[in-house]
Amino acid sequence: MSDYDRALTVFSPDGHLLQVQYAAEAASRSLSVVAIKSADYIIILAERCKEQKLQDVAPNSKITFINDRVFGCFSGLAADARVLLNKTRNAAQSYQLSADEIADCTYIAKYIAEVQQRYTIQGGLRPFGVASLICGFTYQCEPRIYKCESNGVVISWKAHAIGNNSKPINEFLNAHYDEKLSLEDGLSVLFGSITECSNIVCGNVDVLVATKKPNQTGTNDYHYKFLGTEEKQNIIPFKPDDN
Repeated sequence: MSDYDRALTVFSPDGHLLQVQYAAEAASRSLSVVAIKSADYIIILAERCKEQKLQDVAPNSKITFINDRVFGCFSGLAADARVLLNKTRNAAQSYQLSADEIADCTYIAKYIAEVQQRYTIQGGLRPFGVASLICGFTYQCEPRIYKCESNGVVISWKAHAIGNNSKPINEFLNAHYDEKLSLEDGLSVLFGSITECSNIVCGNVDVLVATKKPNQTGTNDYHYKFLGTEEKQNIIPFKPDDN
């Protein structure tokens, strides 16, 4: 079994690529990330790393922008995420130069999935120990949330969580999410999912809200905002017995 355990491109007798499974396990042991959407907004919440006593404090959110239309967050090995993010940003810039338009979230998610899948079959490489939630708007101005897994699978979600508390949080979202939720209610459900299903402190998270608003030309402007400390403190987490 040790040969199957070490070799990237060799299947085990029961049909598994063990290194790919190990990469997925690395992604699942990281800090939690949760995202939800409706017809008009996307909200993404990312747990922050705890600062060490001697650490020089600097702004360092896990939520990152890929271009003006797409943002996301990675769960797993931070160094792997940085490499994958740089590749993705370069691809997004190349697309914009050649197509003369900004790549949408569907294109970005498919690109990330293709890169991750390539790293599961090519000799001399290893899979990225990373999963990601890629969020943004399509060319038709529709909000999207894509999960890109370490094996190259990409899935579209209305609400989803990745990271070490993802299972109970996803069960909570499955029970209480509604795509017709207002922005205020969406924030309440999002914060309720972490307070009810994990030990995450609401003050120890970063929250980005993306909304679309029609402008005078008939198209949509996209507005992105990180919530401040006071705004996060004013959110009342949803509790199941409230319903």
